[in-house]
Amino acid sequence: MYQVIGTYLKGSVIMPGLKAASIFEAISIWCILIIAVLALVYALMLYYSITKNDKENEKLRDLNNNIKLSTNIYWYNQLKVILPIMIFIMLLLFVYVVVVPLPKEALDRFKGFTEDQVKVFVGVGSVIAFIVGSLFSIMISQFGMSIAIRGKLRVVAAANTGFSAALKLAYRSGAITGIIGDGLGLLGGALILIMFGKAAPHVFLGFGLGVTLIAIFMRVGGGIYPKTADYTAVALDVFQSYEITILSTLVLGIALGSIANDYKFIIFPIILRCVGIVSSMIGTYIVGRKNNRELNAMRSIGYGFYVSAVISLTISFIISYFYMHQWAPALSMAVGIILAAVLNKVTKYFIDIRNKPTNDIARTSQKGEHALILGGIISGFEVSAWKVLTMTLALLAVGAICWDQSVIYLFYCISMMGVGMLMFTINNMAMYSFGTICCDYDGMKEVCDFDENCRRVLHRLDAAGNTSRAVAKTSSVESAVIASIALFGALLTIVSEIQLQLGFGKTDVISQTGVRISNPKVFTAALIGISVILLLTSLVVRMVNRALAMMWRELAKPFCIPTLVKKVYRDIYERRIDNYMLWAHKQMAALALIAMLSMVVVGVTLGIEPLGGFIIGGIFSAQLLITFISSSGSQWYSAKKTMEYGLYEESGLQTNNTLLVADKVGNPLRKGSWSTLNTMNKSISFMGLLIAPLLVKYCSIITMGTIILSCICIVIIIAAIVYCKKQLNIDEVG
Repeated sequence: MYQVIGTYLKGSVIMPGLKAASIFEAISIWCILIIAVLALVYALMLYYSITKNDKENEKLRDLNNNIKLSTNIYWYNQLKVILPIMIFIMLLLFVYVVVVPLPKEALDRFKGFTEDQVKVFVGVGSVIAFIVGSLFSIMISQFGMSIAIRGKLRVVAAANTGFSAALKLAYRSGAITGIIGDGLGLLGGALILIMFGKAAPHVFLGFGLGVTLIAIFMRVGGGIYPKTADYTAVALDVFQSYEITILSTLVLGIALGSIANDYKFIIFPIILRCVGIVSSMIGTYIVGRKNNRELNAMRSIGYGFYVSAVISLTISFIISYFYMHQWAPALSMAVGIILAAVLNKVTKYFIDIRNKPTNDIARTSQKGEHALILGGIISGFEVSAWKVLTMTLALLAVGAICWDQSVIYLFYCISMMGVGMLMFTINNMAMYSFGTICCDYDGMKEVCDFDENCRRVLHRLDAAGNTSRAVAKTSSVESAVIASIALFGALLTIVSEIQLQLGFGKTDVISQTGVRISNPKVFTAALIGISVILLLTSLVVRMVNRALAMMWRELAKPFCIPTLVKKVYRDIYERRIDNYMLWAHKQMAALALIAMLSMVVVGVTLGIEPLGGFIIGGIFSAQLLITFISSSGSQWYSAKKTMEYGLYEESGLQTNNTLLVADKVGNPLRKGSWSTLNTMNKSISFMGLLIAPLLVKYCSIITMGTIILSCICIVIIIAAIVYCKKQLNIDEVG
């Protein structure tokens, strides 16, 4: 029966792209599809169970309606801008596939057809995958926004019955977004693999481009528009990282298995992703099941994470032993899981209000604002140092595992390390969404009637929410770095294949020569990449801070206006938020132009190897800056929470005012800036993968055309910088 079912499933009609797959691989792929569908069904069941009971009080419902108004306007504005751009990019994507040389694996998949016909097939598939990736991302963002708002209200009702019930409801509300994101990503990846086989990377490039496009708008636009950023796209950052990592494993896995016509290097990561979904769902189900007398949310959340990790490691090693017949990919995946766990511990130690670092920062508030802000900066640098060192040790471990192996194999194992870090995407999304759902309850108590027991529970959840979000940010930032490194390996592989097709010698391709830092052009390009990231950081923090101050002003007005005139103000409020969103999108476009056109200038004027130096400089400088600003911002916010717990009350009003200042400094960093930079960093690496093949084929030497192109790009970059630095005032958006 097993042989019959397997033979039928890998038939040319059922699995046209994997006709040479083994029986085990055919059955595994279809089991993955079934599990992806079941995960989506389970997420919808959880969504219904959480939202079916409407128990919130009237004042909280009124407050929620104001939040919902803002998020609906945000959502509508996003779609108005995104849909026309999607149509334009679809056309560009099809043209891109036509003009870029296809690898021999793609031609082998469609054996019997001409190269032009194959390009049409792959181009149409890429466009469809782009649409699907965009729609999946939009669905994830919409569900994330909806469940965050609805879950926030239900948690208040659950808090009246006890801490464990409120914790379970808040965490499962966040897990819904993660399950939907992981299920849709797994479904899309499996279907592309079934249809296109070894031509899947080019098609998956379209899928990743769709995800990246929506991530840029939802996270960059949302980061500049911070009051709704926490209710939209809470999962897209991690979702983008996972799709980029899977794309890298496909490109590198096909290169490794092309000689022996072996699919195991591309199917193994998909199987591990499926294992991660199942283990994460079990882990999230455990959170909040036991009575938590200590009111320690992070301990329960951590327990769920470790249960998921043990299950994933056990199953993954079993599959590796019986299927892969080699340990390096599985061991690299294990390194990724351990890295995620260690980084979570480091973040929790520095951010949790129960621990010494945060309490030390709060204690310095007795000396004034300057001491407190300096304490946050110093601690932020220390957190960054330990995280970078941890990441370095993990990369060294993968290097030791792949000793004496090829460069492609090393990058493949780095990709597998990223898969290990992202196997618990559901847990990470649940932690971030949990923090979003549980934040600002202390502010809500000013306008809503909570009894003393409910306030105590919500206060604990609010404090734990800041820590859980910081932990999830760490996973997002560090996994993004691994995803970018893996994507860089995919870039080297694709460029090398094109260079071989153009007549380069085997020893002259970039995968053999590498990106040599001893080359002055490469060193210069790396410095340019660092300077671009520094510039983007400056512009992003400036814009987020400016927008946050103005949004606070606008969002506070409905509570100061009599009921009779609220209807009139609603129209003014809606128009102003609409104008804020238009401004945010313009800022996003300017940021994207600065990043992308800088890459074009470097690639056209200096060459493909310096472009690699630019990307490397950008990856590592962005990691340092993102880690620093997110850690410092979260620590200042945690320091404020210590005051709300009643600590250091003897210091009086001065301390309270000092901590409020720290909160206002930390908010632009911990809310919008880190996520904006994180998404931009991955997008730079992804766009490098798109630009590099064109540069190799059409811009390998400097001509008058390339000089003119570079000059035009430089002028646009300068104009974008000037526009971003332009001060925004209320008259511009009123």
